Amino acid sequence: MTPYLRRRHMLSVNTVLDGCMRANVAFNAIDNESFRLFCEALGQFGPGWVPPNTSKDSHTGEYIFNYIDQWIEDIGAAKVVQVVTDNATNNVAAAKMLKQKRPNIFWTGCAAHTIDLMLEGISKLPGIAKIIDQAKAVTIFIYAHHTTVLSMMRTCTNNRDIVRPGATRFATCFLTMQSLYDKKAQLMSMFGSDEWHSCKHSKCLKGKNTFDTIMSHGFWSSVNVVLKIFSPLGEGSKAG
Repeated sequence: MTPYLRRRHMLSVNTVLDGCMRANVAFNAIDNESFRLFCEALGQFGPGWVPPNTSKDSHTGEYIFNYIDQWIEDIGAAKVVQVVTDNATNNVAAAKMLKQKRPNIFWTGCAAHTIDLMLEGISKLPGIAKIIDQAKAVTIFIYAHHTTVLSMMRTCTNNRDIVRPGATRFATCFLTMQSLYDKKAQLMSMFGSDEWHSCKHSKCLKGKNTFDTIMSHGFWSSVNVVLKIFSPLGEGSKAG
């Protein structure tokens, strides 16, 4: 593989891993044969691929209201006590319509979605966003090098992965940071080992940045603070 193709390959790998993390997809899904075929199909298509539209209908508040109201009609209004959705604007609009037509049926916003929005807001605070980005960069770097760095990490952690999928995107972020923190000693030992220093990835810029992050006591102290802030909401999100 030429240096140009290696750079393109690493860019695509990092993009896939970042997408998996943001979309709450466990990294081991990448090992699935159907995922490999999916990637090959995208590569054969080339740039400009547009994901399929999963619905031909516009999910307006009126559309959602009519859809749910029809189901209530089919089931029988006397048998329906409550409707639960997330807190998107179109769902809130549908809830108002339902309340007018069927005042005896409760419409409740999803608690997990509400907590996820709170976690999202907290994660955007400058000091916290910086730590999350550092933790994400460490995770992506490790998983981007499957046969070397990831293998070393799994050896040091007895095959325990860092990434832990949660019920929502930001619950996954919290769980992954907690998992990273739980493996602090093993990761510091790994990046301080002769095996790491003799690894070719220890010489590249991202490898050096990852080493600096892992060996930084300031980073781990900040992760601990972020986890203490996230913990009550993260537990609530898992329960939801």
